[in-house]
Amino acid sequence: MNRMLAWWAKWSADKGITTPLLAPMLAAVLTLLLLIPVTRIIIAQNLPLTVKWKDDMRAYMSMRLVTPADHRPAVYNLGGSGLLRAIEEDTTLEQQFEDRFQFYNLTTPSQSNVESLALLKSIDLREGDLVVMHINISRINNLRPLKHWICDPYFYTLHPGDLIAILNDLGLNAEINPLCHVTWLSRQKLLKTMIKNYRLGEQAPQYTGIYPLPQDRDPVALEKLRATRLAKQADPSFDESWLVLHRDKARKNIELLRQMHDYATAIGAKFVLVDPPMNRDWFLRYHGKWFPFEEEYQALFKPLVNAGVDYRDLRNLPDYHFDDFYDQTHMLEHARRKFWPLYQALVTEKLTDYNHP
Repeated sequence: MNRMLAWWAKWSADKGITTPLLAPMLAAVLTLLLLIPVTRIIIAQNLPLTVKWKDDMRAYMSMRLVTPADHRPAVYNLGGSGLLRAIEEDTTLEQQFEDRFQFYNLTTPSQSNVESLALLKSIDLREGDLVVMHINISRINNLRPLKHWICDPYFYTLHPGDLIAILNDLGLNAEINPLCHVTWLSRQKLLKTMIKNYRLGEQAPQYTGIYPLPQDRDPVALEKLRATRLAKQADPSFDESWLVLHRDKARKNIELLRQMHDYATAIGAKFVLVDPPMNRDWFLRYHGKWFPFEEEYQALFKPLVNAGVDYRDLRNLPDYHFDDFYDQTHMLEHARRKFWPLYQALVTEKLTDYNHP
């Protein structure tokens, strides 16, 4: 340390920089270094204060992520909003399975496979648990997490550095400020919300759940939502996500799925990859085609299946029609009831005759 200070003094003198600048610079660095663990601890220990509104899934799922599993086998649902809207919330699922299993719904809108892998490695996965991984064409076509979700992850307890490390392993630049995951600055808005809720006390918002969706039982609201979703599909990004196949991204995503399977099974957990039912009628009505790359899409998963991955392709089941969804992939209430026996059979099949010690 003395050598560094002497070097700094000589260098600053040679460059005409005043030595007293060293003290405030060191103070700033030390302050940031201290704020990193402090803010993480504050957030992790006060997650109920992060709730912004009554259906704030982000805060609720963050709380679930740090909730320890009990003696029952645990089922971890990971993936995007397609699975999120296809099954009930975790507490309801536990009731439907007569409390034999513990459920963690960690699915989020636009969740990438990079995030899914980071989440999988962050949970306390045990032998005999089950991982239900959601996949669809959009998740195959999109590789990077949304930029602002890296510095400000959807799950407050997920470390941004873990997402960056996975991207680096894939040979991809994170495309974000490299300092975002080592400073407290990305947590400012969250800390302000927590302070506000603390001051509100009992009047602070409490999470009450996301179901039922308002449009599930209101025909007018449903048609407005469908019109909004259809308008969004005029954006070229919809075609990029749903109506073409990006082979390079797809191959990298298949590799991520293989890593998830290998990680889970090495622990002794069960793993199943689910491609849920989709709205074929919607694609034909508004886009004039079902997936023109169907055979190539199916071929992507053959190496995984050959390697022992349990892949369930349910996209094109005949019992699902236009009125079961509010857009191309998200189910309505009656469609969830229709999907329930499939999900129930899958979980029961995977966890039959197993009990944690």
